Amino acid sequence: MDAKLLGFLVFGAVVISTMLVGIYASRKVKTSEDYWVGGRNLGKFITVGTQAATFIGGGMTVGWISMGYQLGYGAFWYGIPQCLGIFVAGYFLVKPFRKTNYTSLPDFFNDIYNHDKRINLVMTIVSIMAPVTWVAGQFSSAGRIMEGIMGIKFETAVLFAGIVVIAYAIFGGFLSVAYTDAYQFTLLVTLFAIVAPFTILSAGGLGTITESAPSWMLNPLHLEGMSTIAIPIWIFMGLTEALGLQTIYQRIYSSDSEHTASFALKFTGWLTVIWGIVTPLMGMAVYILNPNLNPDASFSWFLAEKAPILIAMAFMACVVMATISTADSMLNSVALNIGYDIYQRHINPKASEKKAVRVGQAITLVFGIISIYWAMQGGLIMSFFGYASSVCSGPLVAAVFVTAFAKKKRTADGIVYGVIAGAIVGVICIFAPVLKDILSGGVMFSFATTAIVALLVGTFKQRGQEALADGDQPQTEAQKLSGGSVMRMALGAFAPFNWNGR
Repeated sequence: MDAKLLGFLVFGAVVISTMLVGIYASRKVKTSEDYWVGGRNLGKFITVGTQAATFIGGGMTVGWISMGYQLGYGAFWYGIPQCLGIFVAGYFLVKPFRKTNYTSLPDFFNDIYNHDKRINLVMTIVSIMAPVTWVAGQFSSAGRIMEGIMGIKFETAVLFAGIVVIAYAIFGGFLSVAYTDAYQFTLLVTLFAIVAPFTILSAGGLGTITESAPSWMLNPLHLEGMSTIAIPIWIFMGLTEALGLQTIYQRIYSSDSEHTASFALKFTGWLTVIWGIVTPLMGMAVYILNPNLNPDASFSWFLAEKAPILIAMAFMACVVMATISTADSMLNSVALNIGYDIYQRHINPKASEKKAVRVGQAITLVFGIISIYWAMQGGLIMSFFGYASSVCSGPLVAAVFVTAFAKKKRTADGIVYGVIAGAIVGVICIFAPVLKDILSGGVMFSFATTAIVALLVGTFKQRGQEALADGDQPQTEAQKLSGGSVMRMALGAFAPFNWNGR
């Protein structure tokens, strides 16, 4: 049989088998809780698979390789630190977030702030924005891979990926997403263990790469085309990247035990370290072989030109489907925010289980189409993830930290104004000359803005209430800021850790 034909058959087998897994899982959906959080009964294998696959998908794999192609060893600063947020979640957040049967991330804020509708709306919007950008990035990644190896037009490939994602995200909900994630992740890790060494050896091994690469590639403190200010920004971004994704929390809620949820996050964190070390080396290997490529298309070129057809097609199929499985996780998260946090909680609390699921399906379709359109515009894969961090993850994680650690200073007004201000600063940073070429360049500033505004508003409101309670008139702004009160506020902001809200 012709090798290329056999390769296409392998690709088809991976796609079809993945969809069959999704269909099988969809048959288990009986209630809206099954649709949103998998019935809260997912075992260790499925939880590990879906947690790891959601964060380390095909889009992230291809994106990190392209970073290595562009920056050499400097790309380590982008990939490896992303374990930080995952470890924080795994070691510190699992227990408090499982105390109550939360369904979404805004649930946490609703519980603390007495179901303030403004909080619910603002946190829902911010929680939606990050997954939508990730979905677009994953679609773009799948499109580039299929374009480079199969010769399919980019827009057609994006449309194919979008249709597959929307299909089983609509009909199977979270259960379908989790099962296909676990299946795809198993395939991806198996083939990555073959393809990664093959890629590095194709360029002559680590010794040859070190001898042949440009000097700037070998200096981890030099980032070609951008300022070294990116290094501390990326380290800080590593803390916020995972903590700013609702999909991480959704899998904490859906696992069958605290141990399962914690183990899955820790496993994902250590795997992120491995991925962050190996993928830049793969990018450098491809650069040695051909330094004149579009970074996003570099790994597709390698698979098409240098890898045996069976390995190339099998790995491409796994990357594409892993990309798709990450995209459907994010799309399901968007549907959860609108269908559960807005529709089921506020618009129609008496909605039947069937009605709630149908609304979620409709939302999945709408935002799936939006993400397809955005991906077809052809932006760089990693830029989508950068938008998510600067505009969404920074403010959202700052809101989590203020709520969790600053019990005496947290207020609904502070969180609302802080998140809005942080998101605006994140947008501004995307276009700032100094930061616009740095992926996630605005994350530190959007985080800091949210935290500062939230604490200032909380402090002013608290002092005003204390003055009224004592029978005094509210202080003027100048009085509030006098006598070193700002310094006292900063030092006293972080009260003892308390997750119990009221």
